[in-house]
Amino acid sequence: MISRDNIKKVAGLSRMTLCEAELDKLSGQMTAILDFVATLDKLELKDVPPTSHAVLVNNIFREDEPCLSGLIDDAIKAATEHEGHFFRVPKVIE
Repeated sequence: MISRDNIKKVAGLSRMTLCEAELDKLSGQMTAILDFVATLDKLELKDVPPTSHAVLVNNIFREDEPCLSGLIDDAIKAATEHEGHFFRVPKVIE
């Protein structure tokens, strides 16, 4: 069982103020959590592959297919001054 002193120490580190009833309640809850984790430690998982999700997750995105969009040409045509595929702007730094 997790002691009340340990609960007080953790509460102090997290800058929480707990009353006596909360200390007793948290002590029991933390003990139950650690008991459950100890139960999980007993499981034989040597042949179980690691997973990132409990259920199978499929990628729903389409494949990337490169294509010419024409956006560069449209932007260059809309520019007041351009040179090839570059915008011509006034000099800023001397």
